[in-house]
Amino acid sequence: MGESSSETRVFISSRAEADLMLKLCKDASILQIDNKNYQCIQTFIRKWTKSWFIECEFWPEEQTEIQQGLESLAPKSKGMFLYARVVLDSIKFLDNFGDIRDELHALPETLDDAYGDSVVNLHIQLADNCFRYGRILRRINNLDNRGVRDKTRLVLGWIGCSPAALTVQEIQQALSIDLEDPEKIGNVRGNLDLVLMCGPIVESVDGFVQFVHFTVKEYIFSDRISGFIDIQPAALDPTLRRITYLSQGHHDLDLSDEDIEHNILSGKYTMEWLATNMWPQLAKMYLSSARRDEPQQELGICLEILHTARSQAHPSEDDDLNNMLPALGKFRQAYPQAFALLDQTLRFRQTCTGSEYRMHPGAPWLGLDPLTASGISVRIHQAMRKMLADDGEDERRHENIIRRRYGPRPYKCQYLSCHFNRIGFEDISQIQSHENNHERPWKCSVEVASTKMAGF
Repeated sequence: MGESSSETRVFISSRAEADLMLKLCKDASILQIDNKNYQCIQTFIRKWTKSWFIECEFWPEEQTEIQQGLESLAPKSKGMFLYARVVLDSIKFLDNFGDIRDELHALPETLDDAYGDSVVNLHIQLADNCFRYGRILRRINNLDNRGVRDKTRLVLGWIGCSPAALTVQEIQQALSIDLEDPEKIGNVRGNLDLVLMCGPIVESVDGFVQFVHFTVKEYIFSDRISGFIDIQPAALDPTLRRITYLSQGHHDLDLSDEDIEHNILSGKYTMEWLATNMWPQLAKMYLSSARRDEPQQELGICLEILHTARSQAHPSEDDDLNNMLPALGKFRQAYPQAFALLDQTLRFRQTCTGSEYRMHPGAPWLGLDPLTASGISVRIHQAMRKMLADDGEDERRHENIIRRRYGPRPYKCQYLSCHFNRIGFEDISQIQSHENNHERPWKCSVEVASTKMAGF
């Protein structure tokens, strides 16, 4: 369409249809295309089912019954791939054939029913942008194993309140941290299947975990539903875990290069970027939104322990943060040292946007960090680069281990403000090409653009 007319623009939105209709009804014509998707959805269902049969090794008679039960799924989808996918993933989430049979005999009539209970007035619900995910959440809340139930709710809370998308490996390492025994360094074993654990409301895209739709977060954090996830504890728990992580022995200043290499290979630094860069934002979010009766003692004590273990300066208090966030007044009064550390770390992280902020040993900016965390981060970055760059049988084995522990994109950009400092590249040629052209003079004028600071 763009080639045939210079005036044509394509706009893709995940918002509810009712919202778009309300805004555009006077200025737009409606082109109905959902009735063209029927054959494609049928093909999708057939291929998905075939893969599922191979994975679960159903008996032939069970396969036949499932196929018959799914015959009405494509017509019920009414052109919506999302409906078909949610229904299929919901069925896959079930762990015995009896439940699968019951589900097939009562397929949801609408996308709303697929997510949860139906509502009396669908138009009101769509206007509020609130789909119902009750069916899946109820399954989680009704799990017999309390440990699995609590862990699943914990992970959903982390995904929903994290300022940055999480990887499966980061979630695994965070789960290994024992807040009641903070010095204990847990070991991560095996792979965590988050879709199996949390159900079809989460997915992994390019190695990062996310909800399948933005309305999942709106739903599970809504206090209007039974069994909702409270966002305050959901934000506090990962904050405490990240601060505790930075206080553990794998971030001690006196570690040798061999110690750091050993820790890399054993997966100790899987959540290093997340803990170092994101704990201040999470702490700020928790404190600024905490209710007046919300306990702040855990965070205050945890920050004081971090200050004792990792402080390389004596941060001075500043009125600006308290003026911007009056809710911090009580916390500041009770824990002045912890407040000052949070204040200075937030300011430091906000300044790490220039080209001088690189992962280089001895860089002047390292002395600006109130904590020693940045110095350890640079050493980890340099050690991993060296281990990936060296050639030889042992080094190739190291690369395989690193990719398994840290994901398929282990080559991280050295510039702190760069998107690829987090995302990384798959091979060394990509990172070399990227960094060779990093000092680019042209900047994007759009404030939210990724090239605003880095150039393009």
